[in-house]
Amino acid sequence: MERHTGTHKVPYFVKKTFEQDFSGNIIHLESQVEEEYINNLRFRCFREKDYKENLLFRARYYGDDASYDRAMQLHMPNCDRLSEILAT
Repeated sequence: MERHTGTHKVPYFVKKTFEQDFSGNIIHLESQVEEEYINNLRFRCFREKDYKENLLFRARYYGDDASYDRAMQLHMPNCDRLSEILAT
C-alpha cells in the first residue's frame, strides 16, 4: 500500500495492515523516510553533476561546441528535486 510523507510528499510502501500493526511514532517514521530519500537524492545529484562536468570537460578539451551546448542543456532531475525539497 502506498503512503506519502506529510512534509515533502515522499512515497513509501507499507503492508495493508500497517495502521493496525504499527504502534510507533508515525512522524518519526516519516522523518526517517524523508531523510533516506534526501540522502539518496544527494548521491544521485552528485553523480549527475559529475557526469555533466565530465561532458563539459571533454567538449572543451576537443573544442566541440555542439557537445558543450548539449552538456549545458543536460537535465538533472535528481538535483532539481533536491533543490525543490531543500527550498521548503
